[in-house]
This record gives sequence, C-alpha cells and structure tokens, in this order.
Amino acid sequence: HAEGVRHYPAGKLQPPVYDPYVMVYEKPTAPEETRKMQRWVNNKWLFYSVKDFKDYDPKGYRKGQALDNR
Repeated sequence: HAEGVRHYPAGKLQPPVYDPYVMVYEKPTAPEETRKMQRWVNNKWLFYSVKDFKDYDPKGYRKGQALDNR
C-alpha cells in the first residue's frame, strides 16, 4: 500500500464519522467551559467548522459568517 495512506474498514480512505452530543447534568452549576463545549459540540455548524475546541471562541462565530481560515 502507498506510504502514509491509512486504510479503514470496507476500503474507505476516511475515518469513521462521529456525531457526538453533549448533555450537561445540572447545567446551572456546570463550569462555563463545560457549557461552552456543549454549545460547540451540539451546534454541528460550529463543530465541523472549528476542528479543535481550543480554537473555539463563542463570541467570534455567527452562523453564515466566514471563518477566516480557522
């Protein structure tokens, strides 16, 4: 096989697709970081646009806005 190409089941070249969903128990007392992560994960537009949570700025994203190569 080609160098650097990872093979996945059924001959796929892409990793499996995951669709996580975060439910916070006792949301009023949850840390702010946890609530931000819930919003990022559960808003699929954000989750698939911003690849890493550490790059997510909840004040910097509005639906339909360009992501400026983030």
